[in-house]
Amino acid sequence: MSVPLRCLGAMLLTVSWASIPVVGADSMADKTQEIDALNESVSDAARLFKQGKYKDCADAVRSAQQKFEELAAGGDAGLAAALTPIYDRLSKAHSLLELEGVTLPPLKKLETSETPPEAAGISFASDIAPLLVEKCLNCHGGDRERRPSARLSLVTFVGLMRGGVRGPTIAAGDAAGSLLVRKLKGTADGERMPKDQPPLSDAEVAKIEQWIAAGAKFDGPNERQDLAQLKPPAKTDPAAKTDVPAAADDATAAREQAALKTWELALPGSPAARAETKHFLLLGNVSEPTLQQNGELAESRLPKIAEFLVASDPESLIPGRVTLFLLAKREDYAQFGTNTEQRTPPAEWSGHWTGSAADGYGVSLVPPGGEYSMEALLMQQLTGLCVANLGAVPRWFAEGAGRAAAARLLPDDARVKAWDSAVPAVAASFQRADDFQTGKTSPESADVASYSFVKLLLIDARRWRTLLDGVRSGQDFDATFAAAYGSGPSQVAEIWAKRIAAGLR
Repeated sequence: MSVPLRCLGAMLLTVSWASIPVVGADSMADKTQEIDALNESVSDAARLFKQGKYKDCADAVRSAQQKFEELAAGGDAGLAAALTPIYDRLSKAHSLLELEGVTLPPLKKLETSETPPEAAGISFASDIAPLLVEKCLNCHGGDRERRPSARLSLVTFVGLMRGGVRGPTIAAGDAAGSLLVRKLKGTADGERMPKDQPPLSDAEVAKIEQWIAAGAKFDGPNERQDLAQLKPPAKTDPAAKTDVPAAADDATAAREQAALKTWELALPGSPAARAETKHFLLLGNVSEPTLQQNGELAESRLPKIAEFLVASDPESLIPGRVTLFLLAKREDYAQFGTNTEQRTPPAEWSGHWTGSAADGYGVSLVPPGGEYSMEALLMQQLTGLCVANLGAVPRWFAEGAGRAAAARLLPDDARVKAWDSAVPAVAASFQRADDFQTGKTSPESADVASYSFVKLLLIDARRWRTLLDGVRSGQDFDATFAAAYGSGPSQVAEIWAKRIAAGLR
């Protein structure tokens, strides 16, 4: 607990006026003393937390929060900017206090009376992506022989939002403050962009500014798709059919060939039965009806996975078609792991996944007597694959999310109950609370701990969404985790271990 305590103290005590943006005198003239007093109140709460006086700290946070919300009500953008550092620290205080079991009223978002400008129908896929492809990819493209200039890759939307060595290129809602706009206008340090080319026209720059000011929203099918291949959003035709299967493009065909080679490597000489659904290719040594049934079951779980991952469109979760291998016997499963992954799956496993939804697969041992649920097993694998496809996340997080999703769907499944029963002993066996994050324990122990840890993260739906949104936008995992939960994964693991030791799940 010592690290999170110091972390919270630092977060709340280091609110300095140097960190608060300068705003107009009219907006701030009568607010300075109130902000100063609020700043001191938040510091008082930090001191109470460091002393372990959580109830008193919570009372202080509630009082500061009430003053904060009264001060922020109806303010303009300048006042909101001045209050943002205090809002961030109150938000992080909520995070750690809630992990200590303290219930606090929701912290209202900072809002202003000003209405943000509309994008005037501007589409990223139709209007912005073509500009970036034409004007920027010569230096910031996908040439694998050299790094993109300033390590800024504009090949995908994720790369655009992640930024390069100078940080993020886009500040959603703030066109004037966005590095991309300043480089295009020549008002930032260094050369005007695009380098060695005519500058963009005023109309082209204005289009980018309007898109950013309206929130820099993505309206394509997949944020990781090459911008050069991004198609404008289709216009809705009520008479058109909406259940057309995904096109068998070159990438899908190549993935299918790779799956067939994997099967031949795994079980050489054993013919594979086959079934297909919209999002899945199923191969295995079980019957075709069994493959088809499980393919349809997997399809039916995609909306639940989208809900779990706070994704508005289930179609966005799986680019192309994912391969699912279904095996009839335990020895087949062991041979699959040995021949294709150079490892023997742990005895506790009945299936696993590898890669991501873009390039990986799931493999399952079909329960001969219904000892466990295939629905939960598929939910675990598919969620893990989809989380891995969101961004650069550690495997422990993706697997923990997969198991947590399966447990939420079917809490009475035999495998889920076994995980729950194993958690206390697993946590007690660790030398450090974060051993499951650093590879210092067995695969199954790491996965059980990851499952329990993600269940803790899910307690606060708002912070869970913040974490997922950060990962989707290409942010560093540890940084976005800390922004969402107030401390990094290893520090929050200490809180998790303390809860488990106290008998909390």
